[in-house]
Amino acid sequence: MRSDNTRHGVQLCTGDGGPEGLKNEHDVASVQECDEGPLPSLVPRSRGGSERVNTSPCRLSSGDAASDSAVVREQWMDRDARQYPLEKYRKLAMVWATIILLLLLRGGKGTESVIPDAVPYCGWAYWTLSAVVMAWLILFGLCMGRSAVMDSAAKATVNYPFVSGDVLWTYPSFIFYSLATFAAGIMAGLLGIGGGMVSTATTATLIVFTSSSAALVFIMAGLVPWDYAVVYFSAAFVGTLVGKTIIDTIVRRRGLTALLILLLAGIIAFAAIMVTVAGLIK
Repeated sequence: MRSDNTRHGVQLCTGDGGPEGLKNEHDVASVQECDEGPLPSLVPRSRGGSERVNTSPCRLSSGDAASDSAVVREQWMDRDARQYPLEKYRKLAMVWATIILLLLLRGGKGTESVIPDAVPYCGWAYWTLSAVVMAWLILFGLCMGRSAVMDSAAKATVNYPFVSGDVLWTYPSFIFYSLATFAAGIMAGLLGIGGGMVSTATTATLIVFTSSSAALVFIMAGLVPWDYAVVYFSAAFVGTLVGKTIIDTIVRRRGLTALLILLLAGIIAFAAIMVTVAGLIK
């Protein structure tokens, strides 16, 4: 049995020793084991910003430690309550821009590289850039996973009020979800289904990033018939906008959340059947 001072695999602070406050990469105080002496924690100033003060719970009384934990907890709650987390948008923009740049440098069958003499199609530079794209995505995912695990551990040490459905990230859960989403991506690519059919409305931003980069890959491979593409793009855009507006209205007014799930499941099943039938006919 673990002691009461351990939650989610992270040791909590006691009055005579334990973790202490420490600023993490999000400028939010977290908690770290007290194995190397006291470290300063972040306490917000009255006019914004933050200052380093020696408020380690390992050196404070139980009342002061509880007060310091409450301050840290409020910092996390304020950060998570933001509607537009700009640092996440910057990271998404960075990974998207890097992929687009690498694809432009690599080129494809239908579109030459921006430096065609240096990157001939199917040459060693072409395949090297293809490997760099995959390595970049894997590295970015590992960094974001490590950040999520550290954030969950830091929140647990200050009794963060997790709500039902929150994922308490650990390294095993990160590995599990990474493998599951990787498999889902492979199946979506092989079956030709994806985007909004395997995502919820909250991931619309991610759909824009993945769809735009995938579209560029097809364009550079010379696989886009522009007369069809313009018509289908317009029809899909209008249909998605109208359908989402109608479904959101029905779900909001009548509380039929299962309706969206059933519709998505039906669309995916129909798409899988049609892809199979088309393959058999050909």
